[in-house]
Amino acid sequence: MALVSGPCANGVVVPQPEAHPELVQDCEALLDLQDTLTRQVGVWNGFFGGLPYPLRRRAANGLNWDAVRPLAEWKGVGVAADSTPLRVVALSLVGIPLQGSLPPELGQLSHLQRLYLSHNRLMGSIPPELGRLSHLQALVLTGNRLTGNIPSELSRLSHLQLLDLHGNRLTGSVPPELGRLSHLQALLLVGNRLTGSIPPELGRLSHLQALDLYGNRLTGSIPPELGRLSHLRTLLLSHNQLTGSIPPELGRLSHLRTLLLSHNQLTGSIPPELGQLSYLRTLALSHNQLTGSIPPELGQLSHLQALLLSHNQLTESIPPELGQLSYLQALDLAHNQLTGSISASLQNVPDNDLDQLGLSVCN
Repeated sequence: MALVSGPCANGVVVPQPEAHPELVQDCEALLDLQDTLTRQVGVWNGFFGGLPYPLRRRAANGLNWDAVRPLAEWKGVGVAADSTPLRVVALSLVGIPLQGSLPPELGQLSHLQRLYLSHNRLMGSIPPELGRLSHLQALVLTGNRLTGNIPSELSRLSHLQLLDLHGNRLTGSVPPELGRLSHLQALLLVGNRLTGSIPPELGRLSHLQALDLYGNRLTGSIPPELGRLSHLRTLLLSHNQLTGSIPPELGRLSHLRTLLLSHNQLTGSIPPELGQLSYLRTLALSHNQLTGSIPPELGQLSHLQALLLSHNQLTESIPPELGQLSYLQALDLAHNQLTGSISASLQNVPDNDLDQLGLSVCN
Protein backbone atom coordinates (compact mmCIF):
# COMPACT_ATOMS: atom_id res chain seq x y z
CA MET A 1 0.00 0.00 0.00
CA ALA A 2 1.34 3.42 -0.96
CA LEU A 3 2.71 5.67 1.76
CA VAL A 4 1.13 9.11 1.83
CA SER A 5 1.85 12.14 3.99
CA GLY A 6 1.03 15.83 4.27
CA PRO A 7 -2.09 17.75 5.35
CA CYS A 8 -4.31 15.93 2.85
CA ALA A 9 -3.36 12.56 4.36
CA ASN A 10 -4.65 13.31 7.86
CA GLY A 11 -7.74 11.11 7.39
CA VAL A 12 -10.12 14.08 7.46
CA VAL A 13 -9.75 15.63 4.02
CA VAL A 14 -9.44 12.29 2.24
CA PRO A 15 -10.94 9.31 4.13
CA GLN A 16 -8.64 6.28 4.07
CA PRO A 17 -5.81 8.21 2.41
CA GLU A 18 -3.62 5.08 2.07
CA ALA A 19 -6.30 3.58 -0.20
CA HIS A 20 -6.66 6.75 -2.28
CA PRO A 21 -3.15 8.16 -2.87
CA GLU A 22 -4.17 9.74 -6.20
CA LEU A 23 -6.91 11.74 -4.50
CA VAL A 24 -4.39 12.88 -1.88
CA GLN A 25 -2.19 14.13 -4.72
CA ASP A 26 -5.13 16.06 -6.21
CA CYS A 27 -5.85 17.57 -2.79
CA GLU A 28 -2.23 18.70 -2.44
CA ALA A 29 -2.37 20.27 -5.91
CA LEU A 30 -5.48 22.22 -4.92
CA LEU A 31 -3.78 23.51 -1.76
CA ASP A 32 -0.75 24.53 -3.83
CA LEU A 33 -3.11 26.33 -6.18
CA GLN A 34 -4.77 28.14 -3.30
CA ASP A 35 -1.42 29.08 -1.78
CA THR A 36 -0.34 30.59 -5.09
CA LEU A 37 -3.50 32.68 -5.41
CA THR A 38 -3.23 33.73 -1.78
CA ARG A 39 0.35 34.94 -2.17
CA GLN A 40 -0.60 36.88 -5.27
CA VAL A 41 -3.16 39.01 -3.46
CA GLY A 42 -0.48 39.99 -0.95
CA VAL A 43 -2.09 38.79 2.27
CA TRP A 44 1.20 37.88 3.92
CA ASN A 45 1.91 41.45 4.97
CA GLY A 46 -1.56 42.88 4.54
CA PHE A 47 -4.74 43.09 6.58
CA PHE A 48 -5.12 39.31 6.90
CA GLY A 49 -1.55 38.70 8.04
CA GLY A 50 -2.47 38.23 11.70
CA LEU A 51 -5.09 35.52 11.12
CA PRO A 52 -4.38 31.80 11.55
CA TYR A 53 -3.12 30.25 8.30
CA PRO A 54 -6.32 28.44 7.17
CA LEU A 55 -8.46 31.50 7.94
CA ARG A 56 -5.93 33.74 6.22
CA ARG A 57 -6.35 31.79 2.97
CA ARG A 58 -10.12 31.62 3.27
CA ALA A 59 -10.44 35.34 3.86
CA ALA A 60 -8.23 36.10 0.90
CA ASN A 61 -10.01 34.15 -1.82
CA GLY A 62 -13.45 33.23 -0.51
CA LEU A 63 -12.70 29.49 -0.44
CA ASN A 64 -13.07 27.00 2.37
CA TRP A 65 -10.21 24.74 1.35
CA ASP A 66 -8.24 23.56 4.37
CA ALA A 67 -7.12 20.41 6.14
CA VAL A 68 -9.92 20.43 8.72
CA ARG A 69 -12.84 19.56 6.45
CA PRO A 70 -13.51 16.75 3.94
CA LEU A 71 -12.58 17.35 0.33
CA ALA A 72 -16.21 16.68 -0.62
CA GLU A 73 -17.15 19.91 1.22
CA TRP A 74 -14.58 22.11 -0.49
CA LYS A 75 -16.23 24.83 -2.49
CA GLY A 76 -16.29 24.20 -6.23
CA VAL A 77 -14.48 20.86 -6.10
CA GLY A 78 -16.08 17.78 -7.67
CA VAL A 79 -14.89 14.23 -6.99
CA ALA A 80 -16.00 11.25 -9.07
CA ALA A 81 -17.29 9.03 -6.29
CA ASP A 82 -18.09 6.15 -8.64
CA SER A 83 -14.69 5.92 -10.30
CA THR A 84 -11.61 3.89 -9.44
CA PRO A 85 -9.35 5.43 -8.37
CA LEU A 86 -11.11 8.40 -6.78
CA ARG A 87 -9.99 11.64 -8.47
CA VAL A 88 -10.95 15.32 -8.66
CA VAL A 89 -12.83 15.68 -11.95
CA ALA A 90 -14.37 19.15 -11.69
CA LEU A 91 -13.30 22.58 -10.49
CA SER A 92 -15.94 25.30 -10.69
CA LEU A 93 -15.02 28.65 -9.12
CA VAL A 94 -17.22 31.22 -10.82
CA GLY A 95 -17.41 34.82 -9.59
CA ILE A 96 -15.52 34.24 -6.30
CA PRO A 97 -13.68 36.53 -7.29
CA LEU A 98 -10.26 34.92 -7.58
CA GLN A 99 -7.34 37.28 -8.15
CA GLY A 100 -3.85 36.95 -9.55
CA SER A 101 -2.58 34.75 -12.36
CA LEU A 102 -3.61 31.22 -13.26
CA PRO A 103 -1.25 28.85 -11.42
CA PRO A 104 0.53 26.19 -13.50
CA GLU A 105 -0.33 23.78 -10.66
CA LEU A 106 -3.69 23.32 -12.36
CA GLY A 107 -1.89 21.04 -14.79
CA GLN A 108 -1.35 18.54 -11.95
CA LEU A 109 -5.06 17.70 -11.75
CA SER A 110 -4.56 15.01 -14.33
CA HIS A 111 -8.13 13.62 -14.30
CA LEU A 112 -9.92 16.96 -14.42
CA GLN A 113 -12.85 16.94 -16.85
CA ARG A 114 -14.39 20.38 -16.24
CA LEU A 115 -12.59 23.61 -15.35
CA TYR A 116 -14.78 26.68 -14.84
CA LEU A 117 -13.00 29.82 -13.60
CA SER A 118 -15.13 32.47 -15.28
CA HIS A 119 -16.02 35.96 -14.02
CA ASN A 120 -13.12 36.39 -11.65
CA ARG A 121 -10.21 38.85 -11.66
CA LEU A 122 -7.57 36.53 -13.04
CA MET A 123 -4.72 38.19 -14.91
CA GLY A 124 -1.60 37.14 -16.75
CA SER A 125 -1.33 34.43 -19.37
CA ILE A 126 -3.00 31.04 -19.75
CA PRO A 127 -0.49 28.43 -18.48
CA PRO A 128 0.61 26.00 -21.20
CA GLU A 129 0.53 23.36 -18.46
CA LEU A 130 -3.24 23.17 -18.96
CA GLY A 131 -2.39 21.17 -22.06
CA ARG A 132 -1.55 18.26 -19.74
CA LEU A 133 -5.18 17.83 -18.67
CA SER A 134 -5.79 14.96 -21.05
CA HIS A 135 -9.29 14.19 -19.72
CA LEU A 136 -10.56 17.78 -19.91
CA GLN A 137 -13.91 18.24 -21.67
CA ALA A 138 -14.72 21.87 -20.80
CA LEU A 139 -12.36 24.82 -20.27
CA VAL A 140 -14.18 28.05 -19.41
CA LEU A 141 -12.12 31.13 -18.46
CA THR A 142 -14.52 33.81 -19.69
CA GLY A 143 -14.85 37.26 -18.15
CA ASN A 144 -11.39 37.65 -16.63
CA ARG A 145 -8.44 39.91 -17.47
CA LEU A 146 -6.23 37.32 -19.09
CA THR A 147 -3.56 38.51 -21.51
CA GLY A 148 -0.97 36.99 -23.81
CA ASN A 149 -1.41 34.33 -26.46
CA ILE A 150 -3.68 31.31 -26.54
CA PRO A 151 -1.24 28.45 -25.85
CA SER A 152 -0.90 26.01 -28.73
CA GLU A 153 -0.55 23.32 -26.05
CA LEU A 154 -4.33 23.40 -25.63
CA SER A 155 -4.47 21.41 -28.87
CA ARG A 156 -3.37 18.37 -26.83
CA LEU A 157 -6.75 18.30 -25.05
CA SER A 158 -8.10 15.54 -27.24
CA HIS A 159 -11.39 15.17 -25.32
CA LEU A 160 -12.20 18.89 -25.18
CA GLN A 161 -15.74 19.79 -26.21
CA LEU A 162 -15.99 23.39 -24.98
CA LEU A 163 -13.27 26.06 -25.14
CA ASP A 164 -14.63 29.38 -23.88
CA LEU A 165 -12.11 32.21 -23.47
CA HIS A 166 -14.37 35.11 -24.38
CA GLY A 167 -14.31 38.47 -22.63
CA ASN A 168 -10.59 38.65 -21.85
CA ARG A 169 -7.66 40.63 -23.27
CA LEU A 170 -5.95 37.88 -25.20
CA THR A 171 -3.65 38.85 -28.06
CA GLY A 172 -1.80 37.09 -30.83
CA SER A 173 -3.36 34.81 -33.41
CA VAL A 174 -5.83 31.95 -33.20
CA PRO A 175 -3.55 28.89 -33.04
CA PRO A 176 -4.05 26.69 -36.11
CA GLU A 177 -3.27 23.74 -33.84
CA LEU A 178 -6.78 24.09 -32.38
CA GLY A 179 -7.94 22.35 -35.55
CA ARG A 180 -6.73 19.10 -33.92
CA LEU A 181 -9.47 19.22 -31.26
CA SER A 182 -11.58 16.62 -32.99
CA HIS A 183 -14.32 16.53 -30.32
CA LEU A 184 -14.70 20.30 -29.96
CA GLN A 185 -18.30 21.52 -30.15
CA ALA A 186 -17.88 25.20 -29.22
CA LEU A 187 -14.96 27.60 -29.76
CA LEU A 188 -15.83 30.91 -28.09
CA LEU A 189 -13.20 33.65 -28.38
CA VAL A 190 -15.50 36.70 -28.53
CA GLY A 191 -14.32 40.08 -27.25
CA ASN A 192 -10.56 39.68 -27.09
CA ARG A 193 -7.77 41.43 -29.03
CA LEU A 194 -6.82 38.60 -31.34
CA THR A 195 -5.08 39.43 -34.60
CA GLY A 196 -4.01 37.61 -37.73
CA SER A 197 -6.19 35.49 -39.97
CA ILE A 198 -8.75 32.79 -39.24
CA PRO A 199 -6.89 29.47 -39.55
CA PRO A 200 -8.33 27.27 -42.30
CA GLU A 201 -7.46 24.34 -40.02
CA LEU A 202 -10.61 25.15 -38.03
CA GLY A 203 -12.50 23.57 -40.91
CA ARG A 204 -11.36 20.19 -39.56
CA LEU A 205 -13.50 20.54 -36.42
CA SER A 206 -16.18 18.18 -37.65
CA HIS A 207 -18.27 18.31 -34.44
CA LEU A 208 -18.19 22.09 -34.05
CA GLN A 209 -21.58 23.73 -33.43
CA ALA A 210 -20.51 27.26 -32.47
CA LEU A 211 -17.60 29.33 -33.81
CA ASP A 212 -17.67 32.75 -32.17
CA LEU A 213 -14.79 35.11 -33.04
CA TYR A 214 -16.87 38.31 -32.80
CA GLY A 215 -15.22 41.52 -31.62
CA ASN A 216 -11.53 40.89 -32.23
CA ARG A 217 -9.02 42.40 -34.68
CA LEU A 218 -8.86 39.54 -37.14
CA THR A 219 -7.76 40.25 -40.71
CA GLY A 220 -7.59 38.38 -43.98
CA SER A 221 -10.35 36.48 -45.70
CA ILE A 222 -12.96 34.04 -44.42
CA PRO A 223 -11.57 30.54 -45.11
CA PRO A 224 -13.81 28.55 -47.46
CA GLU A 225 -12.83 25.52 -45.36
CA LEU A 226 -15.40 26.67 -42.78
CA GLY A 227 -18.01 25.34 -45.19
CA ARG A 228 -16.99 21.83 -44.07
CA LEU A 229 -18.40 22.39 -40.56
CA SER A 230 -21.56 20.42 -41.23
CA HIS A 231 -22.86 20.63 -37.63
CA LEU A 232 -22.30 24.37 -37.22
CA ARG A 233 -25.27 26.32 -35.84
CA THR A 234 -23.64 29.67 -34.99
CA LEU A 235 -20.96 31.55 -36.94
CA LEU A 236 -20.11 34.94 -35.44
CA LEU A 237 -17.35 36.87 -37.21
CA SER A 238 -18.71 40.42 -36.85
CA HIS A 239 -16.69 43.42 -35.66
CA ASN A 240 -13.33 42.37 -37.05
CA GLN A 241 -11.29 43.62 -40.01
CA LEU A 242 -11.98 40.78 -42.41
CA THR A 243 -11.56 41.39 -46.14
CA GLY A 244 -12.29 39.57 -49.36
CA SER A 245 -15.54 38.00 -50.46
CA ILE A 246 -18.06 35.84 -48.62
CA PRO A 247 -17.23 32.22 -49.51
CA PRO A 248 -20.12 30.51 -51.31
CA GLU A 249 -19.08 27.37 -49.41
CA LEU A 250 -20.88 28.78 -46.37
CA GLY A 251 -24.08 27.77 -48.16
CA ARG A 252 -23.23 24.15 -47.25
CA LEU A 253 -23.77 24.80 -43.53
CA SER A 254 -27.17 23.15 -43.53
CA HIS A 255 -27.71 23.42 -39.74
CA LEU A 256 -26.71 27.08 -39.44
CA ARG A 257 -29.06 29.29 -37.40
CA THR A 258 -27.04 32.48 -37.06
CA LEU A 259 -24.57 34.05 -39.51
CA LEU A 260 -23.05 37.36 -38.40
CA LEU A 261 -20.47 38.93 -40.70
CA SER A 262 -21.31 42.61 -40.15
CA HIS A 263 -18.83 45.40 -39.36
CA ASN A 264 -15.97 44.08 -41.47
CA GLN A 265 -14.49 45.14 -44.80
CA LEU A 266 -15.97 42.39 -46.96
CA THR A 267 -16.33 43.01 -50.69
CA GLY A 268 -17.93 41.31 -53.66
CA SER A 269 -21.48 40.12 -53.99
CA ILE A 270 -23.76 38.22 -51.61
CA PRO A 271 -23.48 34.55 -52.63
CA PRO A 272 -26.84 33.16 -53.78
CA GLU A 273 -25.76 29.90 -52.11
CA LEU A 274 -26.72 31.46 -48.76
CA GLY A 275 -30.32 30.83 -49.84
CA GLN A 276 -29.67 27.13 -49.13
CA LEU A 277 -29.40 27.76 -45.36
CA SER A 278 -32.93 26.56 -44.70
CA TYR A 279 -32.71 26.80 -40.88
CA LEU A 280 -31.16 30.28 -40.79
CA ARG A 281 -32.78 32.73 -38.35
CA THR A 282 -30.40 35.70 -38.56
CA LEU A 283 -28.34 36.94 -41.51
CA ALA A 284 -26.27 40.05 -40.67
CA LEU A 285 -24.01 41.44 -43.41
CA SER A 286 -24.35 45.16 -42.65
CA HIS A 287 -21.47 47.66 -42.50
CA ASN A 288 -19.31 46.07 -45.19
CA GLN A 289 -18.48 47.01 -48.78
CA LEU A 290 -20.69 44.49 -50.55
CA THR A 291 -21.78 45.22 -54.10
CA GLY A 292 -24.18 43.79 -56.65
CA SER A 293 -27.83 42.92 -56.13
CA ILE A 294 -29.66 41.19 -53.30
CA PRO A 295 -29.99 37.54 -54.41
CA PRO A 296 -33.62 36.51 -54.86
CA GLU A 297 -32.56 33.13 -53.43
CA LEU A 298 -32.68 34.72 -49.97
CA GLY A 299 -36.45 34.47 -50.29
CA GLN A 300 -36.04 30.72 -49.75
CA LEU A 301 -34.92 31.25 -46.14
CA SER A 302 -38.30 30.27 -44.74
CA HIS A 303 -37.26 30.54 -41.07
CA LEU A 304 -35.44 33.87 -41.37
CA GLN A 305 -36.31 36.40 -38.66
CA ALA A 306 -33.67 39.11 -39.24
CA LEU A 307 -32.12 40.27 -42.54
CA LEU A 308 -29.57 43.04 -41.97
CA LEU A 309 -27.86 44.36 -45.10
CA SER A 310 -27.52 48.10 -44.43
CA HIS A 311 -24.41 50.25 -45.02
CA ASN A 312 -23.12 48.45 -48.10
CA GLN A 313 -23.05 49.35 -51.79
CA LEU A 314 -25.87 47.10 -52.95
CA THR A 315 -27.67 48.09 -56.16
CA GLU A 316 -30.71 47.22 -58.27
CA SER A 317 -34.17 46.47 -56.91
CA ILE A 318 -35.34 44.63 -53.80
CA PRO A 319 -36.28 41.10 -54.89
CA PRO A 320 -40.03 40.52 -54.52
CA GLU A 321 -39.12 37.02 -53.28
CA LEU A 322 -38.24 38.59 -49.91
CA GLY A 323 -41.97 39.06 -49.41
CA GLN A 324 -42.18 35.28 -48.90
CA LEU A 325 -40.28 35.52 -45.61
CA SER A 326 -43.30 35.13 -43.36
CA TYR A 327 -41.31 34.97 -40.10
CA LEU A 328 -39.26 38.09 -40.78
CA GLN A 329 -39.21 40.49 -37.82
CA ALA A 330 -36.32 42.80 -38.74
CA LEU A 331 -35.35 44.15 -42.16
CA ASP A 332 -32.49 46.66 -42.51
CA LEU A 333 -31.60 47.76 -46.05
CA ALA A 334 -30.73 51.44 -45.54
CA HIS A 335 -27.58 53.16 -46.82
CA ASN A 336 -27.28 51.20 -50.06
CA GLN A 337 -28.00 52.23 -53.66
CA LEU A 338 -31.20 50.27 -54.16
CA THR A 339 -33.71 51.23 -56.85
CA GLY A 340 -37.14 50.16 -58.03
CA SER A 341 -40.15 49.55 -55.79
CA ILE A 342 -40.85 47.80 -52.50
CA SER A 343 -43.15 44.80 -52.22
CA ALA A 344 -46.17 45.72 -50.09
CA SER A 345 -45.76 42.56 -48.01
CA LEU A 346 -42.43 43.85 -46.70
CA GLN A 347 -44.21 46.82 -45.17
CA ASN A 348 -45.65 44.41 -42.62
CA VAL A 349 -42.26 43.52 -41.17
CA PRO A 350 -42.44 44.89 -37.58
CA ASP A 351 -38.93 46.40 -37.52
CA ASN A 352 -38.00 47.78 -40.93
CA ASP A 353 -36.27 50.85 -42.36
CA LEU A 354 -38.03 50.88 -45.72
CA ASP A 355 -39.21 54.45 -45.29
CA GLN A 356 -35.55 55.55 -45.42
CA LEU A 357 -35.03 54.11 -48.91
CA GLY A 358 -37.13 56.68 -50.74
CA LEU A 359 -38.72 53.97 -52.89
CA SER A 360 -42.34 53.50 -53.85
CA VAL A 361 -44.48 50.62 -52.64
CA CYS A 362 -45.69 48.11 -55.21
CA ASN A 363 -48.98 46.39 -54.35
